[in-house]
Amino acid sequence: MRCIIHCGAPKTGTSALQKALFFDLRDPHFQYFSGGYIDNGSYLIEALFADEPQCRQLYETHLNASRGSFPIYRQRLQRRLDRAVRRCRRRGTTLILSAEGLWRSSPESFSRFRRLRAYLVEQGFEVEVMGYLRPWLPWLSSLYQQSLKFGNHTFGLGMFKELQGFRAIIEAFWSVFGRPQVTFHPYDPALFPGGCVVRHFCQQIGFRCPPGYRTTINESLSLPACGLLFAYNRQRPSLPATGLHQGAEFAPILRQLQQLQGPSLHLHPEVLESWAPAMVAEGPWLEQQLNLWLASTAAVGTASLVKGAEDLLRIPPEALSWLEQHSGAPPLTASGEMELERAVASAVQRLTDRGQHHLSLPRRASERLRIRMIHQLHGC
Repeated sequence: MRCIIHCGAPKTGTSALQKALFFDLRDPHFQYFSGGYIDNGSYLIEALFADEPQCRQLYETHLNASRGSFPIYRQRLQRRLDRAVRRCRRRGTTLILSAEGLWRSSPESFSRFRRLRAYLVEQGFEVEVMGYLRPWLPWLSSLYQQSLKFGNHTFGLGMFKELQGFRAIIEAFWSVFGRPQVTFHPYDPALFPGGCVVRHFCQQIGFRCPPGYRTTINESLSLPACGLLFAYNRQRPSLPATGLHQGAEFAPILRQLQQLQGPSLHLHPEVLESWAPAMVAEGPWLEQQLNLWLASTAAVGTASLVKGAEDLLRIPPEALSWLEQHSGAPPLTASGEMELERAVASAVQRLTDRGQHHLSLPRRASERLRIRMIHQLHGC
């Protein structure tokens, strides 16, 4: 039996692939397994095979009150994985796991790789690992935007520092799974069938994907929206507390900021040198070992290239007008840059009260029922 582990890297269409395999695509020769109550299976790998899972804090903060302790959660995941393995063995199907979180492994925690492989081999699987690597500048731009959604208030990638090196992770994959069993592809929509990474992945593993299928998960923010969010993150400690945990506070803000149109966020090439010099030094090694060229040039087009915080905070008048309209704030005028930044942050916070950030009970119940039915019918 085969087991295909899709290992990301993050921001290479991973969410689109997970959602497609969970909600849309079926092939009787393959079994996708997420392990939880949602489509993202990365928590399964972390929870079961990491020494100190990062998802433990997330679980205990937001889910502990209603679903028990983390050890109980871990036991539940183990039972679900064992059940999926038995189903694959009985039907002779290929198991697909999503393990994007493996890229967060530090050299000290590579043991999770070995535990994962040992479990799969013990169950009779031949393990193959497949991932995508994205050119550095667009990849860092996407990671930085993601960090803003997590509350980052600096111009830097401190919270993603462990992701800023490919070589150690790739060599760990080779050491644990065997080099012939590990494959990396360039993340380039121009090389994918129909520009869709899901179709490319399915093509590579032999998964039957309907002709013309295409899915995209576009959660990106425009450059002006990133500027508004950056101002909010910087001033958030001085604003009145909302009484919401961070996820519930940011969700309605992000939903509304996604509506703000404008150029995309592109980092200046100088940022790559300052944020990730070790990554740049790995370029020749990646070219020699994987035949991948990731040192892309600056973004093409008229979009502004961001060098620092001052570029992000240079919010155009149209974006300020949009914020006034959607937040109900008074005109955003101030005598100084700091005063304007505070006014912008206060207006952004008002979006938490004006957005539909609480799903209706019928809609929430409907979504949960659909997910449970998918688990029961298809074992995802």
